[in-house]
Amino acid sequence: MKKKNVLLLVLVGLLFNSFIFAYSTKDTILINQWNEKSLELAFSDPKEGLKIIEKTIAFCQKTGFVKGEAMAYIRRGITYDVISKPDKAIAAYRRAIELAQTIDYAKGEGSALNNIGLILMAENRLPEARVYFQKAFDIIRRLNNDQLLGSIANNLGMIYHETDRDEKALYWFRKSVAFKLKANDLVEVANTFANISDLYQGQNNFDSAAFYSYRAIEIYQKNNNRFHLGKSFNNLALILVKTNQGEAEKFYLQSLEIAREIENLPMQVSTSYNLSQLYRKQQKVKQEFKLLEEIYPLIQRDGTDELAYKVCFAFAVWHFNHGDKKRGDQLLEEYAEHHRNYFNAIQAKNLAEIERKYEMNQQIQANKILKKSNELKSLTIKKNKQQTILLNLIWTASLSIIALVGLGLVLWFRKRNTIRELESQKAVLEATLQERKRISFDLHDNVGSQLSYVVSNLEMLNEATQQADEAQKDRIQRTYKMSQEAIDSLRDTVWALHNSSITVDMLADKLETHARKVIDQHQSIDVQFQFSSLTNPVISPEHTMHVFRIFQESFSNIWRHAGATAVLVRLEELPSREIVMQIVDNGKGIEYTDSPKGHFGLKNMFDRASQIGGILKVERISTGGTSITLTFGGLS
Repeated sequence: MKKKNVLLLVLVGLLFNSFIFAYSTKDTILINQWNEKSLELAFSDPKEGLKIIEKTIAFCQKTGFVKGEAMAYIRRGITYDVISKPDKAIAAYRRAIELAQTIDYAKGEGSALNNIGLILMAENRLPEARVYFQKAFDIIRRLNNDQLLGSIANNLGMIYHETDRDEKALYWFRKSVAFKLKANDLVEVANTFANISDLYQGQNNFDSAAFYSYRAIEIYQKNNNRFHLGKSFNNLALILVKTNQGEAEKFYLQSLEIAREIENLPMQVSTSYNLSQLYRKQQKVKQEFKLLEEIYPLIQRDGTDELAYKVCFAFAVWHFNHGDKKRGDQLLEEYAEHHRNYFNAIQAKNLAEIERKYEMNQQIQANKILKKSNELKSLTIKKNKQQTILLNLIWTASLSIIALVGLGLVLWFRKRNTIRELESQKAVLEATLQERKRISFDLHDNVGSQLSYVVSNLEMLNEATQQADEAQKDRIQRTYKMSQEAIDSLRDTVWALHNSSITVDMLADKLETHARKVIDQHQSIDVQFQFSSLTNPVISPEHTMHVFRIFQESFSNIWRHAGATAVLVRLEELPSREIVMQIVDNGKGIEYTDSPKGHFGLKNMFDRASQIGGILKVERISTGGTSITLTFGGLS
C-alpha cells in the first residue's frame, strides 16, 4: 500500500513539473514573438510597436523572464530612436544594460552600448560615443560574434575619422573588414570599403579612394544592393571628376538611373546637382539646364536646405548667364532663404552643442565642488579618526608600558627567588656530594681497611691451619671468600658514591668488569656483551647502584643455580631516552618468577627496580634458559 502511495506522489510530481516547464516555454515563445513583432513595427508603425513593447515588459516582469525584458527595452530604444527621441532611447538602452548585467546577457549589453554610441555619434558627441563603442566591442569580443564586432569596429573607425585621427580610423576599418569577412557579410564589407574611400578622399589620395570605391561597387553589384550602389557611383564620380571627367560622367549617370529607379529623392537631387556642375565646367549648357530644371521641383518636396540652396544658386547663375535676370533674382531670393535656414540650423545645432557642453561643464564643476566638499568631510572624519586612533594608541601604549613594567617586576622577583632556590639547592647538592665523599672516604679508610685486616688475618690463619681438620679449614676459606666479596661490594659502593656523573658507557664498563671477574672463576661459561648508546646520557649514583646490584644478583644466580654455558648481556639506550639491560642465559631455566619463602634475591631485584621507577621482567625461555630485562629512565 505504501509503495503505491509513493509511486502516485512521484507521478503527480512529474506531471506537475512537466506542466510548469511547458507553461514557462510557452511564455518564452510568446515573449520572443512579441519582441520580433515590435522590432518590425519600430520602422513601419512605431506607436503600435511601443504598445506591444509595454505589454512585453509587463509580462516579462510578471513571469521573471529577465532576458526577454532586456530585449524589450532594446526594442523600445530602437523605436524612440526612429521617432527622434534620443533621450528616451538612451534611457531605454541603459535600462536594458542594467537587466543584461544581472543575468550576464553579454550580447544584449553590447548591442545596447553600441546603439547608445550611434545616437551620441549622430548628435556629434564623438568622445562619449567612442567610449560606448569601445565598451561594446570589449563585451562582444568575449562572444566571438564577428558580425556585431565588425559593425562596432566600423563605428569606431568613423569616430576616429571624424576626429581627424585617420591612422586609428584605418586600424578599426581594417579590423571591421576582417570581422565581416569571417561572418561572410559582404554588404557590410562594402560599406566599410566606402568609408575607407571617403577617408582617402579627404586626404586627397584619389587613387586609394577610387580603389576602395571600385571594390565596394563590385560587391554591391554582386548582391544587387541598389541603394548603396547608387551612392557609391556618385562618390566614385566625385573622386574621378578632377582626373577623368568622362568616367565621372558615366558613374553620375549610373547613380542617377538607380536613384530614379528606387525613387530616392535625396540621391537623385545630389547626383543631378553634381552632374550639372560637371556639365557647367564642360560648357554643356543644355544638359546643365535640363538637370537643374528637373530637380528644382524636387527640392521643395525633399526639404533639405543644404541641397536646396546649392540648386537654387546654380539655377540662378544659369539664368543670369542667359539673360533672364528676373528669374535669376527670384532664384537668388530662394537661395538666400534656404541658405539662411541651413546656416541657422547649423548655428542652432552649434548653440545647442555649446549649451550642452556648458551644462556639462557646469555639472562637472558642480561635481568637482561636491567632490571637494566630500573630500574635506572625508579628511575631517579621517583626521578625527586618526586623533581617536592616536589617543587610543597613547592609552594602549601607556597601559602596555605599565603592564610590561609590572610583568618585569614580577619576572624579576620570580627570577630572584628562582636564583635563591637554585643557590639553596646547589648548596644542598654540594653538601650532599661532600657528605657522600666523606662517607666514601670513611668506608674506604675505616671499613675497607678493617675488612682488609680481616682478610689478611684469615689468609694467614688459612696458611697456619694446613693440618687442621677439613671442616675448620672449609669454614675459614668460606669466611675468607665472603670477606673478599664484602671488600668488592664496598669498592663498588664507594665507586658509585664517589662519582656524581656516571654515564651509560661507564656503567657498561663496570658491568663487564664485574662479569669478567666472576667468569674468570667459572671458565665453563661463555659471556658476550652488546652495548649501544645514542647520546651516552648520565645516570644518577642511586640508579647506578640499584642497576648494578640487580646485575650482580642476576649473574650470581646464573653461575650458582642455572647451570648455563653461555650468557648474553645487552645494554641499550632507546630513542625514548630509556635504558634496557637484558641478561639471557641458556641454563635450565628459572622455576619461579618470584621468590619463594625464605629466598629474597628476586624480591630484592624487583624492589630495586621499583625504587628507580623501572620495570623488571623475569621470564623462562621455552627453548631453555632465563631472560631478565630491566627498563628504566630518569636520565640526564
